[in-house]
Amino acid sequence: LEECVKHIKSIPCCGDCEMKAADTNNALSAKPTIPIIGVEIDPSSRNLEEEPFTTSVAFMMGNEGSGMTTKQMSACDGFIRISQYGGGTASLNVSVAAGLVMHRF
Repeated sequence: LEECVKHIKSIPCCGDCEMKAADTNNALSAKPTIPIIGVEIDPSSRNLEEEPFTTSVAFMMGNEGSGMTTKQMSACDGFIRISQYGGGTASLNVSVAAGLVMHRF
């Protein structure tokens, strides 16, 4: 996980990504990076249908049953959720969830 996140954060963004500076005093030398967005049911997550996705994004998917681990969640810059109606399901097959996210993106 750490190597993947490090690699994603090393990819320069096209310039319209939100600036993510580790050292806010040195923001001018910081390069904009691609945000990592977790697909997770979380109080801070935004609805997939309402997210405009106007910049480059890397999506992180969780486990079908238990969702994302704490370690995965700490690597994310934000979260989105897929609206589900009714009380019968709390998760989707990860390939189905990824397909819905990619279709919206």
